[in-house]
Amino acid sequence: MNTNKKKGFKIAGWICLVVGIILIISAISQANSCAGQFSQFSRGLSNSWGYDPGPSDYEKSIIFTSVLGWVLAISGGILLYLGYKKETNENASARIANWKIRCEKCDRLTDSTAVFCEHCGEKIAEKNLCPNCGSEISKSSAFCMKCGQRGRLDCKE
Repeated sequence: MNTNKKKGFKIAGWICLVVGIILIISAISQANSCAGQFSQFSRGLSNSWGYDPGPSDYEKSIIFTSVLGWVLAISGGILLYLGYKKETNENASARIANWKIRCEKCDRLTDSTAVFCEHCGEKIAEKNLCPNCGSEISKSSAFCMKCGQRGRLDCKE
């Protein structure tokens, strides 16, 4: 997933989550402020005259606000998960295939997966690249010194 899409998921996720929480809190405070007024009146009509008008329009708006708040909060959580989710090693290795490295002989860029430089034909020195950030890792290191990611894609630990 590209970084612009992930950034959009993060922004939309935070907006949905915050607005959803505000709506939930608003609905709870509205319900608490009028807790006894409408429900007791409705129950009084129901008990004395056998008429049950159901929830009032105000009560319906509180329910709608609460449900909308929960939907937005849950959607925001899902978008945040997608925005902050780390890529799997397969995705990282596909990204590495698109990176360029500099040839030590002609100093021009060539594909990171190439064995020979496409410009001068020099054998490319085999380098161990971080699957997350692309920086070079020494063969003895298990982790990248720049981002902390496991150094080798074939590690199963």
